[in-house]
Amino acid sequence: MWEIFLATVISLSVGVREPRNVSTAPFDYELSYKVENKYKDLDLSFKHDYEREDGEYFNDIRAELNYLINNIGAVEFPYHGILIKEDYKQIASKDLYQFNSDIRYQWRGLSFGYGMIWDLKDEYIIKPSAGFSKKLTLGKWKLETENDIYYTKPLTYQTEAKVTYDITDNVGIGLLGNYIETLNDYDYNAQAVITIKFGGAK
Repeated sequence: MWEIFLATVISLSVGVREPRNVSTAPFDYELSYKVENKYKDLDLSFKHDYEREDGEYFNDIRAELNYLINNIGAVEFPYHGILIKEDYKQIASKDLYQFNSDIRYQWRGLSFGYGMIWDLKDEYIIKPSAGFSKKLTLGKWKLETENDIYYTKPLTYQTEAKVTYDITDNVGIGLLGNYIETLNDYDYNAQAVITIKFGGAK
């Protein structure tokens, strides 16, 4: 079990953009770090952002847990299973404090099920949810994408894509982009990223 703390990927990223609402404010930026661990079918991640938006400063965090159950006793199902997703996000600049909890059937990266969306400042709702995730490796290039949608009115969804190039076996550079649409607002960023692997992480 201790391998989960050894096989770690740390990502450091930075991004800049024009202010959304205040034309006279200085440019916005984000400085981020993300820690990811994987142990068998359990994925854990934690991300912290320090950002300036419309001239004000905020701290944002996001924590995720994905667990795929794809075996019954000694019988394994390599391409499908039951996916449990837990996701907490705090985007202070949007006054968003939200917890999502899903249980889905997954087949080759596609998943369908039900999810709870709980605005911690309000009540929770339970709605159908779906997602798609994929990782591709082409030589030293890697593409990772993760997408989730909740059938609320209006739709709630989030998408993230990362492209990296491995400079060495343990260090890569690339680009990261994500977009989040909530019931009341949206948030997006694009960043340059460097990834560092420890303990045999893939």
